[in-house]
Amino acid sequence: MNVTFRSDSDPDFAELERYLANGAFGQLPDAWRHQAEHDLKRLQSAMTSLSNRLPWMSPQMRKEATKFGDVHLPTRYDSPMQFRLLEGLVARIRAAVQSIGIDVEEFPHCACIPTGLVNARAVLLPTVERPFLLFDSELFLYCHLFAKAFARCLPVVGRKKHISLSIELDQVEQRLASTPELVERFRDLLHTYATTGSTSRSKQYDPESDYVHMLNILRDGMELFVVAHEFGHVKAGHLSELLSHLGLNSDELNAGNASHRQEHEADLLGLVLTLQTMASSGYDAALAYVGVELFFVSLELAERSRHMVRHGSDAGYVETSSETHPSGSERRMFLREALRLFIEDPTQVESARNLATRYGEIANLLWVATTTANPSLERTHPGKALGPRGG
Repeated sequence: MNVTFRSDSDPDFAELERYLANGAFGQLPDAWRHQAEHDLKRLQSAMTSLSNRLPWMSPQMRKEATKFGDVHLPTRYDSPMQFRLLEGLVARIRAAVQSIGIDVEEFPHCACIPTGLVNARAVLLPTVERPFLLFDSELFLYCHLFAKAFARCLPVVGRKKHISLSIELDQVEQRLASTPELVERFRDLLHTYATTGSTSRSKQYDPESDYVHMLNILRDGMELFVVAHEFGHVKAGHLSELLSHLGLNSDELNAGNASHRQEHEADLLGLVLTLQTMASSGYDAALAYVGVELFFVSLELAERSRHMVRHGSDAGYVETSSETHPSGSERRMFLREALRLFIEDPTQVESARNLATRYGEIANLLWVATTTANPSLERTHPGKALGPRGG
């Protein structure tokens, strides 16, 4: 098992590595963690210990989780674990891009960077012709932890052929009231991020087997949308081209001012690629879409938590848009409206919107339970800003 670096042979990645080394992307607090993973034997041992701790993992899943051959990383600052995850997401998005008739030959370069941020960005380095999609080191972990904390709040109501989870609000409320540990886990995630800027510092715990499938669905939708959204920025200005492949007209959507329209275009491309990718994995429209909305809901709750840390309560919090970015609520409403362009069956469109609404209501129940259980969070210097406005 050997680690090699594309930056040693590819001038584009050599330039990215030089920019990282020179501090062009700021401090790199997770660089030591990424580079520690370059010891693949040690990494394999850690993954084996983790998989042995999870009784719900099948032998095949354990084999895949602990299998490490030679690893070819973009730069010396990348992480074998994160880049393996990113490669899988990118492969699925590339397949979706190709399936709707868009050329993938010039697909952007991709890499993970150890900034310790929850962010992603599409950048064009001055001396490199092909753009980079760069994913900050805490982003995918944030999606995983939020999906895990959220999924565990849904009560199990059946275990016949499949695990059945309830989204009835009264049943969710009862579960939160009877299992305060769920609220504490959720609060810990948001509060740790708000006070330290790092989701990796939140308390570790393993999900119960009942929730693994739902966790994976929600995390998949969130992560795929992030990758597809950044690809959408690279394709900005090509919205009409993509929609024409689908027999649609971009004039049907009102996207606001020019800067907001650019962000909405990236969201729209992210939406269609996420729906296509999730559908190819066998999910209906509602489950394919709900992770997209949950991503924006998670960002709003993180910002509300930061406000609470600053001011001691969430009183006075107002979600706002900026000159360049619409608010999360505006983006969610825009995507809900866009669903009708990509899903032929109106009943499936309504189902997707209804499920997204219900998940938003459940997230609000979680927030209320969190703030009720901890009405006065310690005021401290809030962590680094979350990344939706940078990407």
